Amino acid sequence: MTRLWNLLNQPLPTTIAGAVLVALLPVAGISVAQSFSPSSGRISGPVVVAASVATVVVFLIAVTVWRLRTISGMRSSAFVGWIGGSLYGAFVYEMAFEGVPWRFQVPRSAPWNDFDPAAVAVQNISVDVPPRCPRCRTELEQHPRFRGGYLWKCVACGLSMTRKVDFWVESQRALKVARRNWERTYHDPQSRQSAS
Repeated sequence: MTRLWNLLNQPLPTTIAGAVLVALLPVAGISVAQSFSPSSGRISGPVVVAASVATVVVFLIAVTVWRLRTISGMRSSAFVGWIGGSLYGAFVYEMAFEGVPWRFQVPRSAPWNDFDPAAVAVQNISVDVPPRCPRCRTELEQHPRFRGGYLWKCVACGLSMTRKVDFWVESQRALKVARRNWERTYHDPQSRQSAS
């Protein structure tokens, strides 16, 4: 599949393939004209079958080339990662979301102060991308799939899972849940009263 993709992604082979298809159109037209029977007003069966098969093949090639080029565009995505930070480092908070562990950075206060989770503004919590493998905690790799979606794969233990969305979208969802959990645990008055 990689060789086919590399061949189809080059401008020259794609141009040659298109030129061959365009060159075959007059040949197909001549074949149809020669097989036409004026007495019956019909085209012979084998020519109709051949033209139908050729149309389906050309359509499948066009869809395959389109999808492969779409996948190629998905691979060149923008940088995703944790940008920013605290002057005094960060506390790492880990949470599972959709069966995958995500790590979150919670900024620390000055080292001479005790760490107070209630003092942390929820909007300052950020997420590390990519997520970790649920088995061995190694960072996952992401590969686009031909039929859509993504394959998340661990290079250490070989675990693989399919997802409909990429790391970035899933990380933003996980971040929303983590921020809400942090709020619920450290900021909501009701949860503080029930804990005491």
